[in-house]
Amino acid sequence: MRHLLILLSAWCLTACENILVNEEVPDDQVSMFNLLWEDFDRNYAGFAVRNVDWDSVRSPALVRINTGLSDQEFFELLGGIILNFEDIHTEIIDVQGQRIRYLSENPNSISHIGPLENYLEAVRQADQLFVFGNIMNENVGYIHVPTFNSRFDLQKFERIDAVIRDLGDVQGLILDLRNNNGGEASSQKAVARRFIDQSFTYIKAQFRNGPEHNDFDEPITDDISPGGVQFTRPIVVLTNRSSKSSAELLVMTLESQAHVTVVGDTTAGGLGLNAWRELPNGWNYRMTLTLTSNGEGISYEAAGIPPDEVVFFTMQDSINGIDPQIERAIEILQ
Repeated sequence: MRHLLILLSAWCLTACENILVNEEVPDDQVSMFNLLWEDFDRNYAGFAVRNVDWDSVRSPALVRINTGLSDQEFFELLGGIILNFEDIHTEIIDVQGQRIRYLSENPNSISHIGPLENYLEAVRQADQLFVFGNIMNENVGYIHVPTFNSRFDLQKFERIDAVIRDLGDVQGLILDLRNNNGGEASSQKAVARRFIDQSFTYIKAQFRNGPEHNDFDEPITDDISPGGVQFTRPIVVLTNRSSKSSAELLVMTLESQAHVTVVGDTTAGGLGLNAWRELPNGWNYRMTLTLTSNGEGISYEAAGIPPDEVVFFTMQDSINGIDPQIERAIEILQ
């Protein structure tokens, strides 16, 4: 079975930053709609887990197009179709930068991080990346990883070793992945290696390989091994609906560990490889190309990764200056 590193190489080592593909077809609305529709029909991996009747989209859309649409109306038509997938990795952007995309939200819980100065002895930052510190009056450390964006090279993420050392001999750790929009798959893997105690297959990914929506190649896999400065004492990982893409890959990896508890809200549910395409008029659209699962074949695409303990963060919590998700993490680690 091919190793997932082959996939990651083709992926530019990223889950959220993608491949641009150009197609040359006539620059008219019917042709552009057909290009987009057929591309999704043949290559989109999410049909296997998302309840979208794709065939029912085509005829009504063509009827609308044939009545005569302005560019803005056509853009909104394509955007509305894409929104049907409720997929954070599907979107469309016009040449002015106008964007239509799905935002994963929970009306019962805001995607927020409380005032860290209320919980940390001192709020510190490393390499303009990691926000960290020691919990007041507790032998517990805290690290927030806000992104895996490619503007930070891999070596910066590996400097989490220094952060772990700086926290000292703490008995537990809060690893905060809330509001992490993802980025480089290799970067999340570098972080994950610090918090596991054995090697295992952590991911499987399948591309479409036929005309039917459930036609897939055999899974491509990738393994992970411990590395760097190890912390395998009790860990609480914090998540919310804005924990996305590569951040979800990290959650998916760590949730299998006996010393890890996930607290907060369900993640966004977008873990797959995705790619950009360009329409002849310069608009770009994006789609998910792989059905991604953990080493046991369980996919969290669409559904998101549920926490071990659900703890919502309400607007009233924010007004009161408290972070109930951090507070529950502290209780678990005491």
